[in-house]
Amino acid sequence: MTIQRQFHLPNCKLNLEGLSQSGVSSAQIGASMDVLLRCECQFGDLQQPLVGGIDLLKGLVKATNLCTQAWMSGVAHRRLHQLNKDPEVVQLQATAADHFELIIPVKLLTIDDNGEESVRVHLTTLELFDLVEALDQLLADQQTLPNLSLAVRPLSRREAASGQGLKRSGSAILGLPSACDLSLCPLLAAHSQGQSTPHRSTPGHR
Repeated sequence: MTIQRQFHLPNCKLNLEGLSQSGVSSAQIGASMDVLLRCECQFGDLQQPLVGGIDLLKGLVKATNLCTQAWMSGVAHRRLHQLNKDPEVVQLQATAADHFELIIPVKLLTIDDNGEESVRVHLTTLELFDLVEALDQLLADQQTLPNLSLAVRPLSRREAASGQGLKRSGSAILGLPSACDLSLCPLLAAHSQGQSTPHRSTPGHR
């Protein structure tokens, strides 16, 4: 029996399905998800969810980490530039003041090959921050893919000091260890005040 985890925000829903390698039965409450079988990411106006496996999820974590750090600091860090030149990995880049483009190689998705090399999804700032929050909840859940946190590399002191517009946040995705202060981040404050408190779904089983 598989284990399901749901991380649902108003503009982004992340659904995971996997198995436990521990001695605890997958049907029991508290069983850890150690092996990912299916990752499904759904945004508001996306007709079909993005579906893949562990490589898709790791790609989302890394691309979101680097893009959000660069966007909030105002500095296009070298790691993000290198990532966005590689057509074999998930890419996320700012395209306008309030819009981003998520580019996912078709080989990471469980969809029929239609001749396209990648799938492109346009995201708003609200969708991006809900993606950040969903991934943060996942990384904070030690019962779900506990080794996944190793994929996130924080900003170095040099990188964190390189942008005048850098905002402080406790987000694991942003890679900044300080406590979250919404007064220092107008975009996050507006996002939070305009929505109810995000719901962290209780893990379900199938």
